[in-house]
Amino acid sequence: MWEKDINVTVCWEKIEPVASAIWKKEEKLDPSKWREAFCAVYGLSMKSEFFQEFHPKIESIVTDHVKVIKQELLAHENLLKNYCHAWRDYKAADKNFQMLFSHFNKLIIKENKIYPKETDDGSKRYLAIEDMINFSWKKHMLEPIGSEITGLLWNAIKNEENVQEVVQSFEQVDAVDIFEKTFFEKLGDHYESMSIEWFQGLNVAEFIEKVMQKMEEEVVWCQKFLPQSSIDKMRSIFIEKATTEHTDEMMIECQKLLKENRNEELKKLYKIVKLLPAESKSIDLLSAALRITVRNEALDSSYLNMKEFEANLLSIYKKYRALIGEVFFHNYLCINGLQAALGYESKTDRCDGTKMLEKCMKDLCSSENSPLESTQKASSLKDLLPNLNSILKKLNLPFMKTDNLQMEIPNLKQMILHQYQELEQKKRLSVSPQKMHLQEFSVA
Repeated sequence: MWEKDINVTVCWEKIEPVASAIWKKEEKLDPSKWREAFCAVYGLSMKSEFFQEFHPKIESIVTDHVKVIKQELLAHENLLKNYCHAWRDYKAADKNFQMLFSHFNKLIIKENKIYPKETDDGSKRYLAIEDMINFSWKKHMLEPIGSEITGLLWNAIKNEENVQEVVQSFEQVDAVDIFEKTFFEKLGDHYESMSIEWFQGLNVAEFIEKVMQKMEEEVVWCQKFLPQSSIDKMRSIFIEKATTEHTDEMMIECQKLLKENRNEELKKLYKIVKLLPAESKSIDLLSAALRITVRNEALDSSYLNMKEFEANLLSIYKKYRALIGEVFFHNYLCINGLQAALGYESKTDRCDGTKMLEKCMKDLCSSENSPLESTQKASSLKDLLPNLNSILKKLNLPFMKTDNLQMEIPNLKQMILHQYQELEQKKRLSVSPQKMHLQEFSVA
């Protein structure tokens, strides 16, 4: 019967009133109308030739209904409360809507298997009924006014209201990204304003401890309303806002912790650094702090000749390589930085002393250092240059032995010695009688 006499228009005239009534919550619908609608859906589901015409009609009913809801919400006050009621009604009705079109849904699944992912964005060619319902809410409700709803949601959260149902509406229609965009902007502003109150007056060690403690408190708070998938982003935002003004101090503290082998505190610091956004380059700063620490330790070590110098380098390498494994979980940037700083060669398991010193001088003379290294370069120049000058005299190394190095930085040895001489001259001037007299005069 269906194969010969089916007519899409006639069938749709039986289906459309029932489908619309479902969304309008018309409970007293004639049972015979339901039976006719079910039979019509079944008939249109028998052959795929009706698919192209039938699928858009179903989608249109859902889309039009969501658009009407949105306009009604915007026309009344208390958007958040009314949105919550509208979402609740929508989800209650979608079960009956899916039941009405259950036979056709099987045909949609079949068509998607035959023609998988043929759209430009790689999604399924035809939306199944449940996906259609969720997509329509996301597209025609949350994309236009989701930001406004999230702003109201944030205010409700601050007032300790229960907002889980609203947050779940974003999650259930795959619109968490819309929610997160506005919510995390608000949350970031909140953390930025509170960070002074939370962390002022602390030294670096106390600051790191307090950040870890406060972060876990915030996680417990946010888990009351945030989807689990958003918690890691929340941690990252908290850490970023808490540490923005303290990055340099943290990295200087990192050098101190490295030097004093305070591994448990280093682990806490590393956890903070790992949670920072990639664009903050925090891991680069950590690697730079490690390079500075091992370089200074190498230059401060005792030796009589190059053999002893390289033996010291290898000992330092093994010490810090073990630390990277235990504390920094074998972070490759830290490993690479350590190897470069000490001239380590994995094939021979040795450190090239000449290469290490050339690299050290090259970095010192370079204007392309990381921000941390540039800061450290200025602050530790007075300590580093005498060490380098002593090494140059002690080992009498021919730093100009390679053409490549000569092309990159001519007269490295002379540049180091020149900077050393300038530093010594500044030191003499800083304690000259004339300057002391000027200082006394200015105080008077």
